[in-house]
Amino acid sequence: MFDVIELYFKRFLVLAIVIVFVACSEQKPLRELNGYSDGSIYKSDKDAPIPRSLVSMLEKDYIAVFREEHQDSPLSDLQLQLQVPRRLLQINVFIKEKTPGTLVKDFRFSLPQGGASIDLAEVVNEGKGLFYVDFGFGGLTDEQKKKIKVYFVSNAKRFDVHGKTFGAGCGKFMDITSYFHKSIRVKGVELAAADFRYLGQLLGSFFFTFAEPDALFVGSASFIDSRYQESHCRFPES
Repeated sequence: MFDVIELYFKRFLVLAIVIVFVACSEQKPLRELNGYSDGSIYKSDKDAPIPRSLVSMLEKDYIAVFREEHQDSPLSDLQLQLQVPRRLLQINVFIKEKTPGTLVKDFRFSLPQGGASIDLAEVVNEGKGLFYVDFGFGGLTDEQKKKIKVYFVSNAKRFDVHGKTFGAGCGKFMDITSYFHKSIRVKGVELAAADFRYLGQLLGSFFFTFAEPDALFVGSASFIDSRYQESHCRFPES
């Protein structure tokens, strides 16, 4: 009898240790880690170019949410489109090296409401190595964060590295919402400094948005690298 109890106890103890080990070994999201230096922004994103087709999509998102809440509203879609109330998001950007020496430092950028540009020349060292980028949002509930949609508008010219093309091309935009929630929000996006590959993936603007009946929430985070202005489709003035 006691031998059976002892056996079950040992099995329970081993299982408990395994559970604790797995829980402790799970990596926290970058935005929850410490040790970041405060980074300085390059400029406000108020002049960041947004494709008209993307603006139209965002306005339709707001109108659809408004209609669900206000089914008896006499306002037409055009009237709503002309007076979409906007609220600016407060976005934090976290950049952390995976390979020692890839970055000048691990940085956290607290962007002004609405968004701003970050100059990677102040962040990424020339050479090889890997680093991560993650995004955080101030003043939002967990439920609001789950509703965020993410679009990336490329400002990178296409270029080839060992037969593989990097950069989406000038003015191209894509919906990366699913990738953002399933991957970036979990472990960040991993980028390579070698052969300037990160330029093709980061040069441009990330637009974050979600709609509620009383407002369309919007914000952006843009990336440039002033060392390689020829890699940009359009290099912003400071």
